[in-house]
Parts: sequence; C-alpha cells; structure tokens
Amino acid sequence: MKRVGCITFHASHNYGSCLQAYALQEFIKEHFPSVDYKILNFRSDFQKEYYGVFPHTSSFKHKLAILLNYFPLKKKFWLFEDFISNHLNLTKEFSEEHCREEDFCCDLYIAGGDQPWNIRCKDFFWIYYLPFVRKAKKISYAVSLGPKQLTFTESEKSRLQDYVNQYAALSLREPGSVEQLQALTTLPMVVHADPVLLLDKERWMRLVGKKTEKGKYLLLYILDYDTEAYQLAGKLGAYLNLKVIITKPALKQDFFGHYTNRFATGPLEFLGYVYHADLVVSTSFHGCVFAAIFERPFVTINASRDNRKSQFLQHYGLEKAECTGCSVQEIAGRMAGIDFTRFKEQAAKDRAESFAYLSAWIQEAGT
Repeated sequence: MKRVGCITFHASHNYGSCLQAYALQEFIKEHFPSVDYKILNFRSDFQKEYYGVFPHTSSFKHKLAILLNYFPLKKKFWLFEDFISNHLNLTKEFSEEHCREEDFCCDLYIAGGDQPWNIRCKDFFWIYYLPFVRKAKKISYAVSLGPKQLTFTESEKSRLQDYVNQYAALSLREPGSVEQLQALTTLPMVVHADPVLLLDKERWMRLVGKKTEKGKYLLLYILDYDTEAYQLAGKLGAYLNLKVIITKPALKQDFFGHYTNRFATGPLEFLGYVYHADLVVSTSFHGCVFAAIFERPFVTINASRDNRKSQFLQHYGLEKAECTGCSVQEIAGRMAGIDFTRFKEQAAKDRAESFAYLSAWIQEAGT
C-alpha cells in the first residue's frame, strides 16, 4: 500500500481551510482506495492561540465582542475541533523543530490546498514547503500564495527558490500564484481547482443536515469586518424580505444591525447554512465557491482586490455575482437570472484534470 502525506492549513478554524483539507482527502480516498492517505498534523503554538476562544493578540474591541458572545463562540471552537479530530485522517501532532521525513514514511508528499505558501499569512511557517522531505517525491496541488501580489526580500527569494525547486511538480490554485512563482523557478506550473471543487454537490450533500433556521434568510459570510458588505446585506435583506444571518461577531452591528447571530457554527453547520440559504453575500473566496457548488444565488463585492475571487468568477462564468456599486434592485435582477450550467460543466472538466495529475504522481510514487 502506498502512503501519501499532505501538509495544509487543516487546523485553522476557518471553514474553507478545514473543508478543503477534507475534500482533497476524500477525493484521494474515493479514487485511490489502495492509498494510505494522511494529513501531516502540524499545529504551531501560535496557530492554536490565534484560533483559540480568547486570543491574547485580540484588540480591546475584539475581546469585548468575544466576551459578549463567549458561550456560542466556545461552542464554535469545539465544533471545529470535533470536525478536525473526527473527519480528518491525521498523523500524530508534531512541531516544526521536531519532524523528520522518516517519521512519516510516505512515498509521496503533497503541499496543497488553501494558502500554506502565502508567507504573509499570520500562521505561516516555512514547514508548509516541506523542506524536511529530501528522499521521497513531493508535489503541490492547488496551493495558493494568497490574494495579492507579494514582495519578497532577497532572503525570502533565496529560500523560496531553494524549497520550490525541490518539487517534482507544481500545481497552483490560480494564475496569480503562478505569476508570483515564475520569477523564482523554471519548473513548469499548472493551475488546478481548489480542493473543495473536487467533490460535487451530491458528495457535499452527505454532510448537510436538515434546515435548522425557520423562514427564508440571507447568509452573510465574511472573514474580516467589512462595512460595505454589512450594509449591502442589510439592504438586500430588507428589499427581499430575508432574515440576515451572520456567523462572526462584529460588536456594534450584532446589537444594532438587526442581524440574526449564529456564532456557534462549525464546518458542518456552515455547509448547512449555505445550502439552505435563499441568498449568500460573501467577501470570502470559499464563501463564493460553496454557494456555487450548492447552486445558491450569491453576491460578492470588490473582487478585483482579490485575484482568487476574480479569477474564480471569470473561469466559471459567474461574473454576474460581482455586484460592486450595484443597486439592490439590479442585484435582485441578476440573481434571478443566475445560471450554474457552465459552472457545473467546467467543474467536471477541472475534476478530470485534477484526477489525471494526482493519478500520475500517485502511480509513480515509490518507484
């Protein structure tokens, strides 16, 4: 039996991060049943503290928001931990200082999914480039360097060149990431779909429970507080007579914005909220992707500031979802005419390409 190990942001308490780790795992398990697939369980002390219920680095305003919503946020924390423990195939936890290639005995290593190669992420560590792997082959799959063009110091350039050139194959998630690496390596690079797109709607439906929210609603999903997105969701909710659900506290808006707080939302609950929503408003890349997977009308704004979102919308023919500066009447009209036919057809093609790429390297692993 061949052994494959993957390193990614599997333990971030972020819906997209956890679910993309799950998706790549399940895709490989279902298509390559003879493979022993494990996620390398690297969890830094910083990451644990950063995603804790009460991060020490929080601002006063953030701490106050947490304190006022402590019990649902504590439940959310344990819902994430439960998903990580019970839905992901993990190795023993290890630190950056104490890891050796022989500890995992894999025939193939994959760095991939999400932004583990974005050196400006708060929980980035160089271990996500798998520098300790020297004997077995290592490839990347749909890895991202983030939403914006990065500027590297000479030291960072040197280190990146050293680590990237050790790879047998490079797969990036978006053309923007390819452009950033082209100056650092002559290795060929390909673009593949984000791991969550490797599972189709029917496969994701296995994790979606019954609707728990009464009545029709709009789901507002953003990673960081965004005044424009909050105001747009409120206007759309009022215009379309939809309750507005939020999963992240923002203090003043929670108490005076007439939104429905659902902070005790883990990865599985998040899938349910997206699937059952009548409209999704999201500034998040994965928020847009899951809305498309579940064929739910969705709205995003300022996609031009994030190459991940803009390239996703363009690739799948979903440009209508970009509604920066649009009136609520115009947005309602756009959403009524949204068609996911091209998205489904293109996603199927992308899955086939991903399968061919992964199959070739898994078959070659260990030979």
